[in-house]
Amino acid sequence: MLDFDISIWLLGILLLIMYCVYLRKKRNEEFISVFFNALFFIYILQVLRFTIFPIPIFSPTIREISSKIDILSTINIKPFANITLNRQFYYNILLTIPFGFLLPLLRNKSIKKVLLKGITFSISVELLQLLISFLIKFPYRTCDINDIVLNTFGVFMGFILWKLFTVILKAITKKSNLKNDKFINYILGQKIFR
Repeated sequence: MLDFDISIWLLGILLLIMYCVYLRKKRNEEFISVFFNALFFIYILQVLRFTIFPIPIFSPTIREISSKIDILSTINIKPFANITLNRQFYYNILLTIPFGFLLPLLRNKSIKKVLLKGITFSISVELLQLLISFLIKFPYRTCDINDIVLNTFGVFMGFILWKLFTVILKAITKKSNLKNDKFINYILGQKIFR
């Protein structure tokens, strides 16, 4: 079993440090920008932790039953087929709300661009799960169009929450003496709709 253990965390932290140094030294990003990029990077690591790991490799049980299960039979390409309001339904939405909320902090993004990146991200996760299933010759996860639809809805909800957050933050900033706060100016300085 390949799990998201300390070695993968250490690799992730090493990559994060290298990414932050690159942003700071090569792209001359402000500390606040590096902070939000690091936050988004950690979020992506968490998504991979929950959607990809553990990977059941070298399992005798898997080897025994793998010849009896067709991987292609676990793929669902019919939207809303077999969809139920269970825990997994809500998890698929909750999983990508941070994507829709954090992405506008990194770059000036329109809702169209955020949704396009969210769909691309969701499809990439599903395809990675499918690829791993083929590599280990066992459908350890299902590849489901409903996951993509629900993830995209989560991205949309995250973006709407982002917009509400900025409206509230603007109102608070006007009423208080926070107009010179670098952190708030970074957040509010983003032009969301183009």
